Amino acid sequence: MRWAALVSYDGSQFHGFSVQPNGISTVGGSLATALGVVFQSQIELVVAGRTDKGVHAVGQVVSFDADAPRSDRLVKSLNRLLPTSVRVHKILEVEDSFSARFSAKYRCYLFRVSKVGSGSPFLESRTWQVGELLDVKRMCNAAGSLVGSHDFKAFCKSGGRDGRPTRRNLYGIEILESETFVDIVLWSNSFCHQMVRSIVSLLVDVGIGRYPGVVIRQAIVSGDRSMLHSVAPPSGLYLFGVGYEPFNLEAKRVWLERINSWSFSGPDWVLGRV
Repeated sequence: MRWAALVSYDGSQFHGFSVQPNGISTVGGSLATALGVVFQSQIELVVAGRTDKGVHAVGQVVSFDADAPRSDRLVKSLNRLLPTSVRVHKILEVEDSFSARFSAKYRCYLFRVSKVGSGSPFLESRTWQVGELLDVKRMCNAAGSLVGSHDFKAFCKSGGRDGRPTRRNLYGIEILESETFVDIVLWSNSFCHQMVRSIVSLLVDVGIGRYPGVVIRQAIVSGDRSMLHSVAPPSGLYLFGVGYEPFNLEAKRVWLERINSWSFSGPDWVLGRV
């Protein structure tokens, strides 16, 4: 039997999602251990988006194969076994052909920046506290160059040196300003390593006036990663959700509604059609 689970976590105390040897604490390791107890078997996870050390998730999706569990209170049993920084919100049986990773049509990431004057020690591990005023209008104007199918070599950690393709299709980007935060939301078929954090870093440089807005287009055309002043910290990055149907305007509207009602307690939606 194949299963899919909707999971959220605060990644600040974990060394990323992927299981690592020598007892290193990871989200995937904690989740696989808890699932192994409930399903009474060794569990190998397929994850929609592998998150790095310090990166969070609101609507991560994992899939795995296992026989039917003995417990009929599956979610409650799992959450009792998991650290409080990891929560399973929904788990259900799916088709054998489903893969959390390969069945996904797109991922939605959110990066949260704290505005000047709203810095808090309680948000240090959950936002990027830039400490300078941001011109959000300039950021929005510059961000338009990112939408579409481009070679994002300048925004990938490897810079294309590892031979892996760096072309991605960025379906949309929205910059949402509230009294306390500036949220940068991106949808793409997939993201290369550190792509979101690199994009956010350059957009923030535009917002504080370090670079003109045209630098975004220049980075895409040139593929020159050295144009980045820095990479945004992992603390503000969230895998907000995963889409298993084609991205369109209606899907975008639904995701923005979810973001507007979002709290750190995790998602209030369930897995859609998978």
